[in-house]
Amino acid sequence: MTKRSFNVAHEYRGLGEAIESILNDEEDTDVSYDIVAIPPDPSVLTDNEEGDEDDVQQNTLPHDIPGRVEVFESRNNDDWDGSDDEPLQRYRRVEIQEPRWRKCDGSYGVMISTVNNVQKRKENIIAELKDQTPLSIFEKIFDEEVFNMIILNTKLYALYYILFTYMLDLAVANSWRIHVMTAEDKLDQLQFRRSIARRYLKNVGIERRRRKPSSIVPGMSQDRVGHFPQKLPSQVRCVICHMKARWQCKKCIKTLCIEKGCFEKYHT
Repeated sequence: MTKRSFNVAHEYRGLGEAIESILNDEEDTDVSYDIVAIPPDPSVLTDNEEGDEDDVQQNTLPHDIPGRVEVFESRNNDDWDGSDDEPLQRYRRVEIQEPRWRKCDGSYGVMISTVNNVQKRKENIIAELKDQTPLSIFEKIFDEEVFNMIILNTKLYALYYILFTYMLDLAVANSWRIHVMTAEDKLDQLQFRRSIARRYLKNVGIERRRRKPSSIVPGMSQDRVGHFPQKLPSQVRCVICHMKARWQCKKCIKTLCIEKGCFEKYHT
């Protein structure tokens, strides 16, 4: 495609002269023309009338189009590269192929039922742990080796104590579930836990602490001889009302309230 410019500088005054120039073109007739009107630049004033107002007989006519006119011509040439006129590439539609069936020898596998495996393992547990004590079942899961390992790490890292208590509780719960499956006389979970705790306390040999025997001779508080209140340097709980008091019996060595009458009540 070639371009020929017709503008005011070449004395073309509008579309008429541009069309006339195209019609007078003596070149090959196998040519197509495109006329394009280009607007003027913003700095060009186009609202001014052309010609003298007094001389109306002059042949100078104003431009019918402001700006300039450009004419584009195109020729049919085999060597011309018309890549701009080529359509967009079309993708070939993927055809859905229908399945083709063919006859062949089938292959088969054996799948073992999971339900049968679970039932078999359950029967093995019942046969092995039947009539076992709660402590014996618990030690199958939480044996002495696990105890020693957890105790050692708990002494090194305080955070492991939470993990230890969680694992201990989980082991007791699992042991109780096994006890329910295997034992004839079933215990609830609280009784099961208490049974394990008692056996461990008995094995360790911790005895229950006994109260210190009283140093007061029986009947001394009612003999009415030498029972005088004595003020204490700090508050101690009263043995009668369990409120804080600053007085005690000098003979009985018992903290007693005077204001509330606990001193008199204790000695009568």
